[in-house]
Parts: sequence; C-alpha cells; structure tokens
Amino acid sequence: MWSHSIDLNIIYILLIEAQNSMEIHQFLDGFRLAKDSIKQRYNKIMKEFMEHRCCNHDINLFFIYLEQVLNFLFLKKQYDAVKLALSYVVYNGLPFVQKDKAMARKQTEMKLV
Repeated sequence: MWSHSIDLNIIYILLIEAQNSMEIHQFLDGFRLAKDSIKQRYNKIMKEFMEHRCCNHDINLFFIYLEQVLNFLFLKKQYDAVKLALSYVVYNGLPFVQKDKAMARKQTEMKLV
C-alpha cells in the first residue's frame, strides 16, 4: 500500500481512462513499484517537460511510467512521455491544483490523529 499521498490528478486520469477498478489498482501498484527507477530517467528529461509547460512532477513521472507500459504493450509504435503528458493536459486538463492537494493532505493528516 502507499505510504504517502497520491497526486489527485493521477487518480483523476485513471478514473477517466481505466476500464475498471482492478485496472486502476494495477496501474497504481505498477507505478509505485517503478517510481524509483523512473525518477532517474525523469531527472535527465525534466527540462523537456518544463519547456512544454508540463510542471507537475508527479504527473510527469506517471506519464513516463505510462510510456513504458504502452511501449511494452504496443511494440510497433513508440510512445513519448512528454508528448503523452502534453496532449493529455491540453485536451483533457487537470482539475486539481496545489491548493486542492494541500487541503487533501491536511484532511488525511486529521484522520490519522
């Protein structure tokens, strides 16, 4: 299970795109397991994300993970994480901002006490 909070926009993306709750769980679990190895790659291409105004680091990490999954599933087509993130944000938008994340984190902390 997650020992920290999940970016609400990742949950939003999965709720829209996933077929069922099992698929959501599989994506979240796979992302959690791959996150450390993805961070190394993200540090190398972070500037490219920023140049395209993809400034949410958690979302960028998720799209790098999604790129790896899609490239594994569809070997004939190469997906690019920056293009995936950019097109998703442009066409669908992300509803949660820092203020929402801070409020959700505060509510979680209150429940733990």
